Amino acid sequence: MTRYWPMKSGLLLTSGFGPRDGGMHYGQDIGWPGGSAGLPVYAMQAGTVDRVGPASGFGQWICLDHPTAAGGGYTVYGHIIPEVRLGLKVEAGQRIARINPDTSTNGGVTPHLHVEVHRSTWAEPGPDRLDPRVWLATAIYPGQPTRGGKPMDLMPYREQLHGLWNNADNTAQVIVQHTTESESGNSNVINYLEKTGNGSYQTMVDSDGEEVRMVPDDRQAWGAGSAGNRIGLHVCAMGRAAFSRERWLSETRLLERTAMRYAEWSRAYGIPLVKLGPAEVRAGERGICGHADISAAFREVDHTDPGVNFPYDVVIERAKQLLNQEDDMQLSDTITDAYGNKVSVGDVLKWVSYHADLTIDQLGGPGSRTKIPAVMPGWAQLGDKTFVDSLADAHKKIDRVIALLEANGKAQ
Repeated sequence: MTRYWPMKSGLLLTSGFGPRDGGMHYGQDIGWPGGSAGLPVYAMQAGTVDRVGPASGFGQWICLDHPTAAGGGYTVYGHIIPEVRLGLKVEAGQRIARINPDTSTNGGVTPHLHVEVHRSTWAEPGPDRLDPRVWLATAIYPGQPTRGGKPMDLMPYREQLHGLWNNADNTAQVIVQHTTESESGNSNVINYLEKTGNGSYQTMVDSDGEEVRMVPDDRQAWGAGSAGNRIGLHVCAMGRAAFSRERWLSETRLLERTAMRYAEWSRAYGIPLVKLGPAEVRAGERGICGHADISAAFREVDHTDPGVNFPYDVVIERAKQLLNQEDDMQLSDTITDAYGNKVSVGDVLKWVSYHADLTIDQLGGPGSRTKIPAVMPGWAQLGDKTFVDSLADAHKKIDRVIALLEANGKAQ
C-alpha cells in the first residue's frame, strides 16, 4: 500500500485537524508558500471517484472511495477544480484536480486545499473522521526524489514568521548559502534566533529535509551585513563550515531540499544557477554564493560559512535537473483531460496542431498554413479575400447602405 501527500514536496500545512475558531476542523488545510492558486492536486491513495462537482462550502470537491486492497477509507478534496469524472478509477499519486484560484467560486476562501480522511466510508463529523496528518505519516510526495530506488522521505515545509527582518525590499540578486554552525535542529536554532534577535534567513533546511521559512522573499533577512541582506535570498543549512565534502554528501535529504530551494528561487526570480565569487558578487552579477563570498565582497562581516567543502557543484546540478523535470514535458507523458480520459501529451499536441492548421486556412484561405513566410491567398468565393478582409469589406458596404437609407429618410 502506498499513500501520497496530495501536493508536491514543498507543501505548507496551514490549519490542522482539531479545535478551530470555537468549533472543530475535521480536516487538514494545505497550501504552498507564496500562494496555492492553480496548483495540482493528487490522489492520496488508489480508489474510485465516488463524488465530484459542486459541494457546499467547497465550491467543488472530489471524494475517493478506497478499496481494502489499497488501504481502505474514504478521502475528500475541497476548494478545487476537478479533472476527473464520476466512477473513474485513479491510482495513488495520480493528478486529479487543481486548486481553485477564484474566491467567488471556491467557497469564499484564500486558495488552498482542504482534505479529509474518513475511516471506512463517508461519515458525518465525529470519531470516524481521522487526522489526515497522522494518516499520511508514511506518505511520499508525487514525483518525490528517490535514492537507491527508495523515496527520500523529506519532511513537510512549514513557516515560522516572527518579524526578524527589515521591511525594505530585497533585490534578489543572489542566493546566499549559510550554515548554522550547530547540529541541534531547526526548532532549537530558530528558537534561539527569536529569543536573541541575533540573525535570520529566508529559509532554513534541516538534516531530515525539513524546511522552515523565517523571512518573506521580498524582505531583508538579518544574515550577512547590510549589503548582503539587501541583495540576497538566504538559505541556511544545518551543519558546520568545518564539514568535509564526504560529510556534506552524506546529508542527502538536506542537499535535496536545498537544491529544491535553489530551483524554486531560480524559477521565481530568474537567478542563474551558477556559482559566483566575491568579485562577481561585488560587480552585481546574479547567481549563487556563500556567506564567505559576501564577507569578501563587501567586508562588512567576517563569516566564512558554508566552508570550502560545501558541495555547490552537486546542489546546483541537482537544482538544474529539478528545473528540467518540471519544465520539460515529454511527448509520451500521460495527462488526464477534462473528461477523465488519459491521453498522451503527443496526442494533445497533434490535436492542437491539426485544429490550428484548420483555423489558419479558414481565416486566410486554403494552403495558408503551409506558407512560410506567411502568405494569405484568400478564398475564391470571397473574391480572393481573407475572411477578415472580406468581413471588413462587408462592413463598409453595410455602412454605405445605412448611410444612404438615413439620407433618403431625411430627404423625405
